[in-house]
Amino acid sequence: MVHIFKIPTTMKKSILFLCTAAALACGLSSCQKDQQQPGTLSATMEDLMDKESKVVYDGSAFAWQEGDPIAVSRYTSANTRKGTYTASLTTSPNKATFTYSSESNSYDVTNDETYQGNYYAIYPHDVIYNRFDYASNGSFTQARPKLPATYRTDSDGHLLGNPMFATSSTKRLTFKHICGLLRLQLQKENVSISSIKVSSASQALSGDFTVTLSGDVPSLQATGDVTDARKSVLLNLGSPTDLTTQKTFFIPLPAGDYTDLTIELTQPSGAKCEKTQQTGTFHIERSMYSTISLGENDLSFSDVLQGAIGGEFSISATKKVRFSQGNLQYKAGTWRFAEHQYDVCTDAANLAPSSTSTDWIDLFGWGTSGYNGAMPYNYLQGITYGPNDNITSGDNSNYDWGVYNDISNGGAAGQWRTLKANEWKYIYHDRTNAANLMAMAIVNGRKGLILLPDGWSPTGQPTYRGTSSNWTTNVNTYTIAQWKALEDQGAVFLPQNGYRTVTSGTSGVTSMSGQTTNEVGQYWSTTKGNSATTAYVFQFSGDCATAHTSTKMYKYQGRFVRLVHVMN
Repeated sequence: MVHIFKIPTTMKKSILFLCTAAALACGLSSCQKDQQQPGTLSATMEDLMDKESKVVYDGSAFAWQEGDPIAVSRYTSANTRKGTYTASLTTSPNKATFTYSSESNSYDVTNDETYQGNYYAIYPHDVIYNRFDYASNGSFTQARPKLPATYRTDSDGHLLGNPMFATSSTKRLTFKHICGLLRLQLQKENVSISSIKVSSASQALSGDFTVTLSGDVPSLQATGDVTDARKSVLLNLGSPTDLTTQKTFFIPLPAGDYTDLTIELTQPSGAKCEKTQQTGTFHIERSMYSTISLGENDLSFSDVLQGAIGGEFSISATKKVRFSQGNLQYKAGTWRFAEHQYDVCTDAANLAPSSTSTDWIDLFGWGTSGYNGAMPYNYLQGITYGPNDNITSGDNSNYDWGVYNDISNGGAAGQWRTLKANEWKYIYHDRTNAANLMAMAIVNGRKGLILLPDGWSPTGQPTYRGTSSNWTTNVNTYTIAQWKALEDQGAVFLPQNGYRTVTSGTSGVTSMSGQTTNEVGQYWSTTKGNSATTAYVFQFSGDCATAHTSTKMYKYQGRFVRLVHVMN
C-alpha cells in the first residue's frame, strides 16, 4: 500500500518519495553506480548486532515489502524538486532497488547522473512529518521524524517499518538504524498472542524526534512534550503467534537507559499479561539489540477481556458481568470505548450527528447498532430505530451495539452486550449489599454514579463514602489519580451528561436536557417499553434514591450506552 505524504511547498530541498512495486527493469546486481539507469537507487540495511556479544544477528529480523515507501532528500540551490519512486525486492528481504515512477515540480531524472551532492533518505517515508533541514550553504543539519506508535510484523514475523536513515554521495544507500531494538523472547505453552505493548514511565518511545549525523551515523533525540501517549509502542503481529515454542520479536526503542519498562502481551481473546522489567537498568543502544527473555513461569494471563474493567458484578443469581472501560463512542464507521470512564463527547457533536461527521458521538437512539438501517447517527422522529420487541434474542439481538459491532479497543463483535432493565435493577437493588455498593461522585470534575463490584471492601486510599447520595453534600470527589486507585479495585463510574432530544418534531432541531437542571444520567437497556416508540433506561439523578429502571423513554432520544461482557 502506498501512503500519501504531504510536504510544504516552501521547502528548499528535494524530497523524493519511493515505494516498492512488483516489477523492475534491472536487478540490484546489474545496477552499479555508473550502470544504474537515471532515477534508480539501490538500498540495503545495516546489520543488527547483539549489544552484549557484539555478534551480528544471524536471522532475518527486518524486511522491506512491495509497496514500502522511503523518502529521499537531495538539496539543490536552484529550486525544489520532488519525485515518486517505486522499488522491488532483490536477493533478500532487506535488499531493494528503487526506481523513479512519476514526477512533480519539474523533476528531471536525466539530471541524476550529473548531481554531485549527497542523498539523504529515511524509511519509512511517512515518519517524516515536516522536512529535512539544511544550512544556507546546503549542508544537511537534521531530519524531523515522527516515530510510529504502532509497528507490525509480516506473516513470517519480520518487523516492518523499523525506522532507518541513510546518506550517500552515490546512488547506493545503506540504511542505518536510528533506534536500538528490544529483542523479546517469549515462551508459554498453549498460548497465542496477537500484540505486544512496551511502555516506559518517563521516556518518549514514539512521536516527534530529530535525527542528526556524525559522519554517516544517525543520532536520535526526542523533542516536544513527553505525553502519556508517547510513552508506549505497540507491535501488532501479522497473525496470532503460538508461544508453545520460543518465539523472538523485535521492537524499536530510542537509545537510552530504561529502569521502568513494562511489557504487555495480548491474546486474540483480549486476555492480557503484564510484566515489568525490574532487574536494574536496561540499556538500549543504536543498531544493537538487547534481550529480555520471559518463559513459562514469568507469564500469567488475566482472563479480563480487552477493554473491560476487572470488577465482577452480579446481574442475576447465576450470572456475572464486567463493565467496559468507558461509554460507547462512534465516528465514521468505527466504534470504540471511551479512554476513561469519566469521558463524554462534546454537546456540539452529539447535537448534530451525521454519517459524514468527523467527531465522536456517545448519545444514541435505541437499538442504533447499524443493523437493518438503525444507524448510530439517526436522531429524528419517524425513522428506523430498534425493533418493536426486546433486543435480546434471534435477529433482534443484532440491534444491540455490542453484539453487532467490532469495538476497536474491545475486540470482535459478539463479546459485549447491553444490560436488560431487570439486570440493571439487580445491580443497583437486588444483589447482596447493593445499597452500599452505589454512591454519587464527582470524578475529574464530572458528576456521575459509582457502582462497586460484588464483595468490594476498601483497600487503602482514597476514601469512599457509601453515604454520598447527591452531588452537593458529603460527596465523593476524586482527582484522576484518586479515581485510578478505585478503578484498579474494579470500581465503575457512569458519567452524567443529560440526554439529546428533538424539540421540533421531525424538523431536526435538537437540544440537551437534564444537564444542569433536573440533572440526570441515562443509559439504555435492551428492554422495550409499553409502546412501539419507547424503551427502558437506567436513570440516576440528584440523589441515589432515584436510581431506577422504571422510566420509559422515546427511542429517538439520544442516551449513553455502557456495554458489559458476560463472564459465565
